[in-house]
Amino acid sequence: MKKQSYQRILAVLISLMILLTAGMAIVGAGLLQTREDSPDILPEATDTADSDELLMASDLAPDPAKWFLPYDGDLTDADGNPVRLSALCGKTTILLFWSSWCPDCQVYLAGDFGAAVQTAQAAGAQVVLVCREGIRGDTREKAEAELTECGITGIPLYMDADAALFHTLGLRSVPSLAVFDSQGQLLRATADMPNADEMAQLLDAAQHPAQQTLAFLNQLIQADGAIPSTYTLSGGEVHPGDTVLSETMGQTMLYAAQTEDAALFSDAWRYVRDKMTVGGITVWRIQAGEKAAANASLDDLRILRALMEADAVWGGYEREIRERAAALYTACVVDDALVSFANVDGSGRGDRVTLCYLDVQTIRALSAYDVRWTAVANRSEAILTDSRALMSSELPLYRASYTPAKDMFSNAAAQMTEAALTILHAAQISAAGEQTLDWLDAQLGAGAIYAQYASNGQVGYGFRYEAIGSYAVLAQVGAVSGHTELARLSLAKLENRRIATGTFAGAYGSVKGETSYTFDELEALFALMAMKP
Repeated sequence: MKKQSYQRILAVLISLMILLTAGMAIVGAGLLQTREDSPDILPEATDTADSDELLMASDLAPDPAKWFLPYDGDLTDADGNPVRLSALCGKTTILLFWSSWCPDCQVYLAGDFGAAVQTAQAAGAQVVLVCREGIRGDTREKAEAELTECGITGIPLYMDADAALFHTLGLRSVPSLAVFDSQGQLLRATADMPNADEMAQLLDAAQHPAQQTLAFLNQLIQADGAIPSTYTLSGGEVHPGDTVLSETMGQTMLYAAQTEDAALFSDAWRYVRDKMTVGGITVWRIQAGEKAAANASLDDLRILRALMEADAVWGGYEREIRERAAALYTACVVDDALVSFANVDGSGRGDRVTLCYLDVQTIRALSAYDVRWTAVANRSEAILTDSRALMSSELPLYRASYTPAKDMFSNAAAQMTEAALTILHAAQISAAGEQTLDWLDAQLGAGAIYAQYASNGQVGYGFRYEAIGSYAVLAQVGAVSGHTELARLSLAKLENRRIATGTFAGAYGSVKGETSYTFDELEALFALMAMKP
C-alpha cells in the first residue's frame, strides 16, 4: 500500500516537473520573441553578449550626448539617388525614423501623424520620413506600400541604408523624431510621438526653449510678484510651495534685467523691496508669511547685480544700489572678507566665507558705487585662487567654505551645484583652473556628473544622481571659459530633463509629485542665454 502511494506521489511530481519545464520554455520563448523581434527595438543596437536584461524605457530614448551638433549623412530619395542630409538645410527639419514592419510606426502614421505634420508645416518646418533600409529586410517597396496603406501622401520618403544615420544621431528605437535647425544642428530627439498640439510644443522646446520655460514659470508667479522656490506637479496641475527665497527672487530680477523684461523685473523687485528687505539687506526666506532672521550674502549680491543691470537699461536705481551696497558691507564684511550671512536685526553674523558666494565680478562692480568693495573683491579673489581652495588632485573642485579667523578651508564633501557656482564665479574672472575644467570635461565625457563627491573623488553615498541645477550652471561655466564641449554636453543633459510637451511643458521638475525647485528653471534660463550664438 505504501509502495503504491509512493509511486503515485512520484508520478505526480514527475508530471509537475514536466509542466513546469514546458511552462518555462514557453515563457522563455516569449521573452526571446519580445527581445529579438519586438518591432520598436533594434536588436543590433540593444542586445549585448553579456546582458539579457529586459529593456527599460530609458534604454530606448535617444542619446542626448548627440544633441547640439551639426550632422550630415547619406540618404537615398524615391528614385534611388543619393541625397545628403545637408541638402535639407534652410529651414527647421523634422526627420521621422520608422520601419515598415513596426506596429507602433503603423499606428502613428495612420493616426496622429497627419495632424502633427500640418502643425509642423504651419510653423514653417518640413517633415521627412526616413525608413531604415536593410533592417529586418526593410526595402523601399515595403516602405512605400506601408505608406499607401496608412494613407500617407505628399511627405518625402528617404532611405537610410543599414540605419547608418539613425545610429549616428544616437537614436535607439523606432519610431523616433529628430529635430534640426536650419543649419543642420540636431536640437533634440524623442521616441515619444507627438499629436498636433504636442508637435507645436516640441518645436517650441527645440526652437524657443527659454520662452517655453518662462511661460511655465509664469504659472508660479503670485499676485504680489513672489516666485515660490518649490513646486510639485501632480493631477495635471502645478502646485506652488509656500516658501519664497531671496535666491530665486534675485535670479528672476537678474534674468529680467538681462532680457529687458521691465514688467517681470518690476514685479520681482517690488516684492524684494517691500516684503523681504530689512535694514537694507534681504532676508533669505519667507515661509508661510514668516521672515527668516538672516540674509544670504550671495543673494544680496545677485539682487545688487540685477539693480546695476536694470539701471544701465532703464535708469533710476542708483540710489537703491548705493544704499544696499553700504548696508551689505556693514552687515557682512569683516576684515575685507564677505561672510555668508548676518542677522537682519544686527545681533550677529557668520564667521565663514562660503566660496560659492564669492561673486567677484559683482563685488568688483560695486566698487564704482562704494570704494570699500575694492578690498573685498581683492580678498575674495585671493581666497578663490589660494592653492588650498581645491579639495585634492583627485577632486579639483573648490572647497565649501573658508574661515578667515583660522585661515582654514573646510573639508566637507563637495555639493556639486555649490561647487559649480564657485567655478562659474572663478571663470567669470578667468581664474578657473584648467585642472578643474578638465576634470569636468572628463566626468561628462564618461557619462555623468553626480550630486556630491568626497575629497578622494568618489561619489558620495546616496548621491549617485544628477542634479539638474548643476548642469545648468556648468553649461554657463563652459560658455564663459571656452570649454565648448563642457557647455554642449551640460546643456544636452539639462535639456534632456526638460518636459517638452503636455501640461507641464517648459519645466525641468518631476512629474511624479516630488518636490521640484525653481532654481533649476531659472539657472536653465541663464544657461540658454549663455549658449545663444
